Amino acid sequence: MNEIKGIYRWKPSWWHTTLRTAIVLVALALLVSYLAGRQFATAGSVELTANLGAFSSTFVKVNTAVTASLTAGTPYNYNPPVPPADEAALVPSYTWSIGPVQVASASGGPYRIAVLGTDYKIAPLPPTANTVSILTFTPIVTGYWKVSASCSVVVTDTKTGFSWNGGPVATGPKTFISYILHIDYGGAPVDGLTENVCVGEQIPLTVDVEPSDLGFQWNIMGTTVSKYAPDDSASNLTPVTAADLKASPLTFYWVLPPQSNDDDVMLQINGGPSVFSTFDVYQPNQKMTATYVGGTYVNGLYDPPGIWLYFGTAQGGDGVFFGTPVTAYPQQFGGKVDFVQTIAADAVTVSEGQYYDGIFMGDQTYQSAMPPGSPPVLDTDFTYTKTGPFSKDGVLWTDDGPGSPCSVSPVGDGGSPYYESFLIIPTMYLIYKPALANAIWVPLDSYRWGWFGAAQEGLLGGWSVQNGENNPNPPVEVTPTGEPTWNTNITAYNKVWVLQ
Repeated sequence: MNEIKGIYRWKPSWWHTTLRTAIVLVALALLVSYLAGRQFATAGSVELTANLGAFSSTFVKVNTAVTASLTAGTPYNYNPPVPPADEAALVPSYTWSIGPVQVASASGGPYRIAVLGTDYKIAPLPPTANTVSILTFTPIVTGYWKVSASCSVVVTDTKTGFSWNGGPVATGPKTFISYILHIDYGGAPVDGLTENVCVGEQIPLTVDVEPSDLGFQWNIMGTTVSKYAPDDSASNLTPVTAADLKASPLTFYWVLPPQSNDDDVMLQINGGPSVFSTFDVYQPNQKMTATYVGGTYVNGLYDPPGIWLYFGTAQGGDGVFFGTPVTAYPQQFGGKVDFVQTIAADAVTVSEGQYYDGIFMGDQTYQSAMPPGSPPVLDTDFTYTKTGPFSKDGVLWTDDGPGSPCSVSPVGDGGSPYYESFLIIPTMYLIYKPALANAIWVPLDSYRWGWFGAAQEGLLGGWSVQNGENNPNPPVEVTPTGEPTWNTNITAYNKVWVLQ
């Protein structure tokens, strides 16, 4: 021990010094090792998987959202590996970037880079910390879209704050089509609306569709035609074709209204969405009557002069009467009615010889007005009354009395007397035409009727109705299923046809 002015100072021995130095060195080594391990982990990386899913719809209306899933994951394949199990939870945080986003105005391009906020909107804006997120994409313009995305991740040790980085990983592109689709009538969109129209009224429809190269298909309920311009020679009906139903503009007429008043017109993008319009199609609830007022006669009272076999009255009047009440139509449609008659079968048979007790004695000669199986023909004029129906006591009417002139036989010269028969099966239509520009005639009601009559020339001349062959078939009301049609006139068959 040394004393210096009363102060005692301890001097460590060499082993104390050696021990203290060793402890310090060990602690420093451990600290350096720990810090080195942590610094190495911070500089490491982690494997990342990322996927942009398909959009929820192939077709998306402009300014309507479509969604797609954003899915990310870390398979915990770290480089270098995660330190031993004394670590806390490892929490990933994902950062998504949406892009590039491209849009084209036509299928196949060219594509341009779309501008966020001008061409489209997305929500939520990245980043997101969820393993699975939903991207909401709202197109502002129409077009064909290609959307890509990329994702990065930071995995953080919640105990130490050290982290591993992964990515970015690109995914996509995923595609969809943004569109505009409208049914235009009268220059304005009518999809989702109800329009009041009339049978026989011209209906012009156009398509408002973007992108403009999208194909589409019309579906029109009810009975329609493209054109109907009847005259004395032909009905000149043009149907609505399959090609018409893929075109714009589409012009047509309702002949018969739809069975229901819901979604009468549908417009559909090929393989895609549809829009609908309801058209309330007015049709006059107007019927006609058909009444027989005569029978079979053969005499010289028919007009024109001569001996005629005809269906009518003994005084030469017509045999069937058609009438319909005078009807007021809605002011916005107006209109008028008339009649038209077609003939499905007509035969005039002149037979030389004589019947005796129902047995024909002698040779037969047949003169047919229409070949068997002929399509309907027009009865002389369109319309039937040409200048409009007759009117009396609140009824619009017309009538018919078919007849055939009896052939002159050489009875006085010793020839065989003649036998003549007449068969006819017409259909009389009540037709209506609204008082609108470019309107057409359409049927409201019809009656099918028929007559078969026969007459026999006497041995010494003169004619009489053949017993048992006075057979007017009762008129039958038939609901029209379409326009009356014909492709020729009865007068083309060299047969005298008389209207009373």
